[in-house]
Amino acid sequence: MKLLYSLQRVFKNGFYVDYFFKNFIFYIYIKLISTNFSYLIDKYLAEKFFFMIRQFFQFVFFINNFIKKLSIAQILKILVLVTIQLILIVFL
Repeated sequence: MKLLYSLQRVFKNGFYVDYFFKNFIFYIYIKLISTNFSYLIDKYLAEKFFFMIRQFFQFVFFINNFIKKLSIAQILKILVLVTIQLILIVFL
């Protein structure tokens, strides 16, 4: 009972959660991934590359639609605000 109480207190405080998680990840890596590691890395990098391309184009299309809905006066106001912010960032 004392062990369960101490484990409950540790999990509530969160001191050893990272330690248990790290041990779990190492166990999974040693047992499952170590044989197919190069295949998984190649697959992961390819999926990440295509995901990043997809996210970039979603962002571009969102900005494009957003700008289409604005008037010229609103676009100029936004550009002035952005240039003022850039100037402040550069000089500070």
